[in-house]
Amino acid sequence: MPVAAGYRLWWRGFGKSTGSVPYSLQACRNGDYGATFKPQVDDMAAALKAVIARPDADGNRVIGFGTSVGGAVMLGLAARAPAGLKAVVNMSGGAVSFPVPGPDQSASCWPEHLPPAFAAYGKTSRIPTLWLYAENDSLLPPDQVRRMQSAYVAAGGVSDFFLFPPLKGDGHDLYGLQDGMQHWIPALDAFLRRRDLSTYDPLPLDAAVGKLLNPQAAAYYNNLYRGRPAEKAMALSGSGQQGFIAFGRQTPEQAAKDSIAGCEKQTGGPRCRVVLQNFEVVPAP
Repeated sequence: MPVAAGYRLWWRGFGKSTGSVPYSLQACRNGDYGATFKPQVDDMAAALKAVIARPDADGNRVIGFGTSVGGAVMLGLAARAPAGLKAVVNMSGGAVSFPVPGPDQSASCWPEHLPPAFAAYGKTSRIPTLWLYAENDSLLPPDQVRRMQSAYVAAGGVSDFFLFPPLKGDGHDLYGLQDGMQHWIPALDAFLRRRDLSTYDPLPLDAAVGKLLNPQAAAYYNNLYRGRPAEKAMALSGSGQQGFIAFGRQTPEQAAKDSIAGCEKQTGGPRCRVVLQNFEVVPAP
């Protein structure tokens, strides 16, 4: 049974969804991680089918994103090559297991059984995948991660691979850690651009800040802003000497309001304005 949980949009037996829960605590048996992941891959395949059928969704440009067990599950989905799935992001993907009860521990799953499971996915997957891990992941050490990724690629899988330096906190929580975001968000955007998939154009944002700040300050603010999640905004003082980035807000408007408040707290007066809001340049009034 995987200890680390992945993120899921649909999960049978939870909320208002029907069906029984297929993920009750149980051991992974006989080294077969594929069987452990399969019920969840089935659910993701069903979720993808439901999304593609919606009139308000573009079923031709779908990207799968999963963390922890969810990352491994997304690789399993990519291995099925469903229509419309253009790329998959595997963040901190993998699992650890409780051993099978009893004296026959050879029937349990262990770390060495993960690379063959990932190799099995690589045999049939030709969808671009992005692998994002941190060196201080408490569940998946760097050597283990490298073996999994090497097995996947050797079997034919397509992988862009990043192993980030140790983070402040458990690297397995890469998704939610602020210094983790500073690494993975820019890596994700670059991956999408390389694969001709939808993301924002950074050049207008860089140019707008470059006109207001000296090159060193502009590079600092642009790099910091890139690695922060929406909803976000950046406000600068009239002199360009003070600035503040608000991120992770409920609405763009709240992000803009909070960025001005943070900036003006530093300047001691109402002299700040929003220059960036999410992925758009805000022109001067």
